[in-house]
Amino acid sequence: MTLLTMALRSARRAPALLAGTITAVACTVWAESIVRGYGVHDGVVATGALLTSAVLAYVVAAGAGAWTGMRERQWNLGALSRLGARRWYVDRLAVVGALAAVIALGYLVAVTIIAIDLAASPYRNGRLDLTGVAATLLMIVLHAPLGYLVGRLIPRVITPPIVAVVVLVASLSLGSLYGVPLALLVPAAQVDPSVFVRWNGHVFAAQAVWFTGVVAVLALLAGARREPSKPLGIAVAGAAALLVAGAALVVPYHGQRFAPGVTVDPLSCTGARPEICVPPAYLGVQSELRQDFGNLMTKVAGTPAQSDRFELRPRGVGSKPSAGARSIHLDYATAGAAALARQEYIESWLKERYCWEPEGIEAAPWEGIVNQWLTESLEDGRQDGTWPDLVGAPDRRAVRERFAHLTASQQHVWFVAHYKSFVRCTLTAEDFA
Repeated sequence: MTLLTMALRSARRAPALLAGTITAVACTVWAESIVRGYGVHDGVVATGALLTSAVLAYVVAAGAGAWTGMRERQWNLGALSRLGARRWYVDRLAVVGALAAVIALGYLVAVTIIAIDLAASPYRNGRLDLTGVAATLLMIVLHAPLGYLVGRLIPRVITPPIVAVVVLVASLSLGSLYGVPLALLVPAAQVDPSVFVRWNGHVFAAQAVWFTGVVAVLALLAGARREPSKPLGIAVAGAAALLVAGAALVVPYHGQRFAPGVTVDPLSCTGARPEICVPPAYLGVQSELRQDFGNLMTKVAGTPAQSDRFELRPRGVGSKPSAGARSIHLDYATAGAAALARQEYIESWLKERYCWEPEGIEAAPWEGIVNQWLTESLEDGRQDGTWPDLVGAPDRRAVRERFAHLTASQQHVWFVAHYKSFVRCTLTAEDFA
């Protein structure tokens, strides 16, 4: 029986097909939920979603591999015990390789669906990072023999679930650390990408080299126990060198999966006074930003908070806008995200200090009225509970209602006159008289 025939027969078995199906469905659902949560169709975000969802594929591959090794050891087949090292490797390669291939195929289904979704979006930007996907795919494949070896070593019913849990915990804990070299020695998990960064392909390659070395050393040692030989010893040494080389390549990146610096794609602008400029991935919320900031600029006209041009840029490095413009920031592009950008702008440009600080606590209820007006929630009063009335102070709801009944022009004139008091958190009830 040839190696290919054995592999095909193993791949058709129910456990392998079940593992592949679970991988395809679970990874697709998780990756899609992450992309939908960001609300942007960007290659960096889509790749990050696939890297995060791959945790499920790691768990399935390791758990299924451990189950295969456990069952094989429990059956205690006499033919297996009499196999030489070479034949043992060939047979194991057929069984475990087929399982890994089916699970990898399931993950590729998820990759394909995300890629199609990205390509079909009218506001797409960039493409999947194929280096990251390829490295992740390799690490998924390598989890099957890793689990298999543990299952062979500890042939207990509890072994597969324990292996799955250990892989899950390791991926979600160590793989989620940022700035820690050790985190890059396990497959990426729970990454938090941005449209303003780019993946570091060298890190993916180094991870793949390291993980390949780990699995190769364990597999070769397992074979060497059966039939020690000089070629196997040389192979173990070579695999160990691969392990060390991968670790040496990973550590210098200091736990950072992204390339240094930020990348701001050419901005697309629309409207006038204010003009809203956003990267391609945020075009879906551009009209919402224009409406929210247009209303805000009408209210703050004639004050230092007014601007005729806004550019959506990253926070920190790369946040400086072009001449005559101001930066706004968004992490997501879901419905209602523009309101978050507007609120952040108000806190950045209309506040010199936080009004809940001791020096501004007495002004907090009256500042809240103006905040409600600026964010267009004054009429419904849904934030009343956020600003409790002060003992002995005029009823805040009465003040709010009196301010709400002013015309838009009167409210604007009032705001211009009391602008400095508002930004300094020194408003009082008398200011609304």
